[in-house]
Amino acid sequence: MDDREIMQTGQVKHLQQPMVDEGGNSQWLDIIKTPILDSKGRITGTAGISRDITAHKETEAELRKLRDNLRSLTMEVAWRRKRREGASLWSCMIILVRIWLIAGLSLVS
Repeated sequence: MDDREIMQTGQVKHLQQPMVDEGGNSQWLDIIKTPILDSKGRITGTAGISRDITAHKETEAELRKLRDNLRSLTMEVAWRRKRREGASLWSCMIILVRIWLIAGLSLVS
């Protein structure tokens, strides 16, 4: 993010951005930049703060992966039940929806 943008717009900017450090290590940063105003309300500079949110982003990615795995597993269980017990497709879908709702999964991808 360019300080000139903050100076021109006077808007606070908040973003999450991937970065690579000098050692080649990837990390995610949560960045907030804001204009600094003088006593007359004119923009005289910028101030910013950032924090490393790499662990948070990695946890989010792992959670998405686990949810996808759970969704696939419950579908597999429902289809096996249908084949084994001759259950109707409708009853299998009801089971899937109940499991997904209990697990907090979205019904749409």
